[in-house]
Amino acid sequence: MNTMKNIFIILLLLSLMGSCAGLGGNYHWILDLFSHFNLQYMAMGAIGFLIFLFTKPKKYLLLSLLIIGINLFTILPYITFAKDSKKPTNRQLKILSYNVYSQSESYLQVFNEIKVKNPDIIFLMEVTPEWTKKLKPLKKIYPYVILKPQFDNFGVAMYSKHKYIKARYKKFSEVPSICVKIRIKKKILNIIATHPYPPIGQDGTNLRNKHLAKIANFIQRLKQPTILMGDLNITPFSPIYKNFLEKTKLQNFGILPTWNKNIPIFAIALDHILISKEITFLEKEIGESFGSDHNMIFTTVGF
Repeated sequence: MNTMKNIFIILLLLSLMGSCAGLGGNYHWILDLFSHFNLQYMAMGAIGFLIFLFTKPKKYLLLSLLIIGINLFTILPYITFAKDSKKPTNRQLKILSYNVYSQSESYLQVFNEIKVKNPDIIFLMEVTPEWTKKLKPLKKIYPYVILKPQFDNFGVAMYSKHKYIKARYKKFSEVPSICVKIRIKKKILNIIATHPYPPIGQDGTNLRNKHLAKIANFIQRLKQPTILMGDLNITPFSPIYKNFLEKTKLQNFGILPTWNKNIPIFAIALDHILISKEITFLEKEIGESFGSDHNMIFTTVGF
């Protein structure tokens, strides 16, 4: 019993170190990596609180409360119940965003799920030529298609039921993004779909951060309501992400894990749909993974 308690004390201390390290994510890429696991740190603190509430030494009860407090400070800004609404709106749009994983061959499962969910706009990442070939029948349902398949992990595709007023590829870094304008009942909407580099090492982190910074500058110049979607390779708890939201004034989709969801200790929220203040989340859903390391995410928005 004492051995198990000692192991858990070590886990609590590591959770405290990770919680504090993550707060410095603006200063070094390794510190930023620690910022992605606040839900796990908080869960560890909560378990510790329950254990040491009834056992000794009580100093570890205070340690557990400290871990909970630090992570509540980070998580609470994203508990946005007041911003979500079920109120009907005149204009609604259903969106699907999904990193298919370039090595996956779950083509039929993905195709069938898209037919069942029936979104208006679909953004797919890590799209290879084989993926575009297998999903070609989607064009019967989605006549407006933008394809930029690649053999690496940065091919992208967008399928839409709505005609594009304007559509273009844009490079916020060395990888392609898709920027379109659509009109819904005389209202023009900007949609930006992107997939920056993962923060692997200092170079990868710098590329991701510069990518997000350029998108933020781009969004600030847009006059119409805006939706940003994609695997952004960053979680809501990163200081970099918080700076991005402050600059763009976009609303966050959520904090539930969308990557590596089957392994809770490493599961984090990398996939995002962000909306400007003129738009409201009506529904949110995290779907299946279908052979990918990412889960599909869905939302219905109104404006």
